[in-house]
Amino acid sequence: MSTLLHVCIAAIGGVLCHVLYFIHGEVFYESPRIFRVYAALFFILIVTECRTSSYGLCYGFLAATYIASAYALSLFSSIIIYRVLFHRLKSFPGPGLARISKFHLAWKTSMSFDQCLYLEKLRKEYGDFVRTGPNEVTIFTPNAINGVYGVKTLCTKASWWEMMWPEVSMITTRSKEGHSLGRKAWEKGFSLKGISN
Repeated sequence: MSTLLHVCIAAIGGVLCHVLYFIHGEVFYESPRIFRVYAALFFILIVTECRTSSYGLCYGFLAATYIASAYALSLFSSIIIYRVLFHRLKSFPGPGLARISKFHLAWKTSMSFDQCLYLEKLRKEYGDFVRTGPNEVTIFTPNAINGVYGVKTLCTKASWWEMMWPEVSMITTRSKEGHSLGRKAWEKGFSLKGISN
């Protein structure tokens, strides 16, 4: 097969990977494994391109780079198009770059350390519900507290609660079942009988 055909297949593969895998759930936990798989595939591409052509290692590396670049370009293009046009949060107002990446908020507040002031500026500009990341809406109204944190809420904790992952405690767990199990153990210790012992 020609390198051009490999590039086209890689571009289609990038879109398919996004639609079939990356779009479903939080795959950032898999980042080390994904990186190892990509590195292995890149090495296999170099070897394959070297063996199928008579131009040698330099050509193999260059061809593999073209193929990997086509894959990455189509993957990231698919991600951006989805986040801007088709994401379920697309109707929430907010800065345009915040729809694409969470880095927008980090960049705006990293030098001055005034995230609360920047968020207040966004609230004044966009209202009580502002899309501050691809998968994130910041809510400024106190009326949302019961709906978000109440006993009967359907909301779950944000992914940053698992920053200590794979270490998980009752407080940092995001699953309601895990929290309930941890809470039962603590309830015994804080009962009247437990405290009096």
